[in-house]
Amino acid sequence: MTRNDQFIGQLESYLEDYEGSTPLPEGVRDAIRAEVPTIHQRPAWWPARRLPTMNNTMRLALATAAVAVAAVVGYSYFSGGNVGGPGIDDPSPTVEATPAALRLSEGPIEAGRYTLGGDFPVPTTFDVPAQWIACSSSVMEQGVCRLAGREFPRIGLTFNYVENVAADPCGQELHDPPIGPTVDDLVTAVSNLEGFEATAPEDVTIDGYAAKRFTLTAPTNPPCDLLATWVTPTRVNGMGASEINLLHVVDVDGVRLLLSSAYFEDTTTPEDFAALDELISSIDFAP
Repeated sequence: MTRNDQFIGQLESYLEDYEGSTPLPEGVRDAIRAEVPTIHQRPAWWPARRLPTMNNTMRLALATAAVAVAAVVGYSYFSGGNVGGPGIDDPSPTVEATPAALRLSEGPIEAGRYTLGGDFPVPTTFDVPAQWIACSSSVMEQGVCRLAGREFPRIGLTFNYVENVAADPCGQELHDPPIGPTVDDLVTAVSNLEGFEATAPEDVTIDGYAAKRFTLTAPTNPPCDLLATWVTPTRVNGMGASEINLLHVVDVDGVRLLLSSAYFEDTTTPEDFAALDELISSIDFAP
């Protein structure tokens, strides 16, 4: 292939005139000029006629050639990944699976991402590893428990919407008036349950929300079989002798939640706590 400089000059001159009324995109213009030398032109031995002026026929011919070049180069330019959607060879976008609704009862569940079901006050999703089961008591007390090859779970995580706290653990009398709405109100009331031992609360975050973390331990020889603790809209919760609860109290844009993890000191392993921490770190609140 041979480059015809006269033809190139005439085409560029036409482009200058043409752009005066309808300018071409700069990228297309540059691409045309880059492609013109590779277009088949007449052989070098074909004598060229020098025209002192460009008549209308030549203008039309050059316009046709320019449009043809623009069409070819424009197609190459716009279909080459510079604009538009992904090409055939581009990787497909990743589609995230929709979280499954957690079962509001006990039973095995598959590993995966779950969302709290029913009318729980805060839309909440989290990852459940393998060998965990659903262990929810109600819509306001939804949880999962870790089996890990055992017959009974040794630790779990329950999302509680708490309204009040027991004033008498054995008589199941409640605070009257009910406790205040803040995180500190709930931490103070639970920590002061008669006969229980509570650690000092520490500041942590869950999904970026400020929270208080502490443990609550029931007495070894309680005066009654089941010790009342906090109250949800559906029931009064309780703890057994020597039971420990790792508690997180968090305010999610005005909605206070209590995350409780019940266990016994002599049956829970470091692997259980590591699995629990992994689950808590995967929590996503969407108020």
